[in-house]
Amino acid sequence: MDYAKQYQEYLVRVNAALETACNTYLPEESDVCRAARYSLLGGGKRIRAVLVLAVCDMLNGDAAAADQFAAAVEMLHCYSLIHDDLPCMDNDDLRRGKPTNHKVYGETLAGNYEMISGHRRLHAAKIVGLKKVSAIVKEMSDDEAIIKMVDANIQREEILPSERAFSFKMKMEAMSRQGSRVDLTCGTEFHKSGDINKKTRETTLVHLTQLLK
Repeated sequence: MDYAKQYQEYLVRVNAALETACNTYLPEESDVCRAARYSLLGGGKRIRAVLVLAVCDMLNGDAAAADQFAAAVEMLHCYSLIHDDLPCMDNDDLRRGKPTNHKVYGETLAGNYEMISGHRRLHAAKIVGLKKVSAIVKEMSDDEAIIKMVDANIQREEILPSERAFSFKMKMEAMSRQGSRVDLTCGTEFHKSGDINKKTRETTLVHLTQLLK
């Protein structure tokens, strides 16, 4: 088989795997999902994903599993392109002949979503076969995100003393930058008067709270 024909066959498999992944994990029910699908399904050479399939064939691996890995690799690559295009990076207006993600959906959707809590719930959802979990999406600064992340994760059943100490250190530093003092063991905050945290950039954070029943 010549290279061009083999490449096209791999490309068909990759695009089909991406469509399946998008329908499963990125349903068109929110701006976040629509923004992700806009860039992910907007074409491209898919070189990295194609290489995954080629190596799988070379090693006589599981083709179905390779399709999923190929889609995952392409998703990661697409995420990096979205960030590269942002005004604070390359400041590009076009990607593959179309307006870049932030030009269509805005910089907030394109660049600043983080999941600060709920990883275990998400893992549990996958184990029991649930495809969706409910979430709270909230605007907050980097320091506010650190505080919430520590408060949400410090109660883990298995946490090393060194991890606990580092978490409290992170929270204390964030409180200091905010001009606040805090009882680290209970999360009670006492803010100083005046404007707080004027210079920290705004980030949109996804806080997974509970599984959908």
